[in-house]
Amino acid sequence: MTSPYAIGLSHFAPFGSRTYPRLFEALGTYEAIWQASYEQLRSLHISEQTANKFVEYRRQVDLEKLVNNARTLGIDTIDRDDVRYPAALKTIHDPPIILYVRGQVPNTDQMIGIVGSRDATTYGLKIARQFANELSRAGLIVISGLARGIDLEAHAGAMATGGKTIAVIAHGHEHLTGSKREFGEQIIKQGGAVMTEQPPNMRAMDYHFPIRNRIIAGLSRGVLIVEAEIASGTMHTAQAAINAHREVFAIPGQIDSPYSTGTNKLLQDGAHVTMSVNDVLLTLNLPAAKPAEPPVLVPASVPEFEVELTSDQKLILANLSHVPIHVDELCRVTNLSSSIILGTLTILEIHGKVRPLGNMYYSL
Repeated sequence: MTSPYAIGLSHFAPFGSRTYPRLFEALGTYEAIWQASYEQLRSLHISEQTANKFVEYRRQVDLEKLVNNARTLGIDTIDRDDVRYPAALKTIHDPPIILYVRGQVPNTDQMIGIVGSRDATTYGLKIARQFANELSRAGLIVISGLARGIDLEAHAGAMATGGKTIAVIAHGHEHLTGSKREFGEQIIKQGGAVMTEQPPNMRAMDYHFPIRNRIIAGLSRGVLIVEAEIASGTMHTAQAAINAHREVFAIPGQIDSPYSTGTNKLLQDGAHVTMSVNDVLLTLNLPAAKPAEPPVLVPASVPEFEVELTSDQKLILANLSHVPIHVDELCRVTNLSSSIILGTLTILEIHGKVRPLGNMYYSL
């Protein structure tokens, strides 16, 4: 059973991921941290302001209400004392004090992170899906961040084999909405999970993304960087993997492309040059992949939509036919942004409503 103190502590944002290693080292348990006096907190280098805030927060919060709220929302809670807590995460310097999970966390260490730019190129999207598809068929579970671009393609590529995938989000489950929520539900139905260390009602803050990335890296045996700019969240994930002593793989890119500056820099600094799925598998001491068959892009087991189509989905389907159409043309005729188009097409593809034809062309 999850400690209610772990749930209570997770709702107190001023105690960040870098604070808890110090608190656990000194106090040992969730309950001891929860019950710590102002003087104890100050002796552990907690600022006067934060210590006062915590004492006041602790006085006002209703732990039972927080526990029941997560349960009512269908969210499983896994603290570090739970046997289901991923062993790999315990090896990083600052493991999450709790995981809020919908779905099933696979009991395996055979996981691979695949991440990259939100504003990916056509090439990057294709490579992300291809590698996720092949690595999933090789028995690995793909982990990514459920963001548009490379992340969504990685999840979709793994799911297209009938495989499991894990999405790690940077906010609470209550704020996963729209097409991403629908995509998350599909991940869960296929045996994967959507997880976060943020409590259900927590909105995404800028600082949540780099700390989220350490979870992706920590769960993974290695992280594959498909496309990344030098100053990007993807590079934070690569650094988190390095800090956690995980393997870092990078796809070479054009030297004049801003989306390859990060990956090419990683290669200069010693990341594994990754030209095929076997470059990943052999580095991880896994059997080489058999010659690839044409990937099955839509799993036969995926059910039809169980809810009414959204307005964006209806609009896109209305402008599709059996004649191929490019994403740019769909943007023009629907007046929707490319990010909305690509995200919605991915959802439609997972449900077998559209067919990807390569080079950003789609048809019914």
